[in-house]
Amino acid sequence: MTGAALAVSLVPVCITIVQRLATCFLGLQMDRLPRKNRAIILIAPDFDEEAVVHCLCQMRRWGTAVDLVGNPANWVNGASGLAVHPDYSLAQLQQATLAGDYSLLIIPGGSSCATTLLSDPRVHRAIKRTFAGGGFVAAMSAVVPQILTNIGLLESCDSSRFLVQGTQSTSDFVKLLIGVHS
Repeated sequence: MTGAALAVSLVPVCITIVQRLATCFLGLQMDRLPRKNRAIILIAPDFDEEAVVHCLCQMRRWGTAVDLVGNPANWVNGASGLAVHPDYSLAQLQQATLAGDYSLLIIPGGSSCATTLLSDPRVHRAIKRTFAGGGFVAAMSAVVPQILTNIGLLESCDSSRFLVQGTQSTSDFVKLLIGVHS
């Protein structure tokens, strides 16, 4: 197959992907719930795109209001190069209007992403606020529980409010998150 033929054969696949992303990112953001019933997915460079996009799309599809919060504030590149523009920056999450407004905080996969996020004191404060407000913190990476234990953020929390994907498929874990958050 020539390069031109291959490019033409990929057009329907690319169009389908763009349509799905547009539905997830644009179409379902219009109907937003009150902030206290919202979830956030934290992202940083080298995040696991498949897990983040699947989680974001499924949660929005099932009526869960969810925002991407990025570090940095502008375009964030995932592990495979997908660039995503977060709804809010980590700095905006600290503002009084957003602080404590979320009942589910999700830390995605990607070892580098999780390490970057969990080395930021603003994320520590967001995790503490989420637990203090009776919310849930979810880890989609195997390194997250170990890092949170090492920095002492799991010592005083109710362990039933800390959810870890572990060996579950991303799809099953997202269903659990949707059920917990409903």
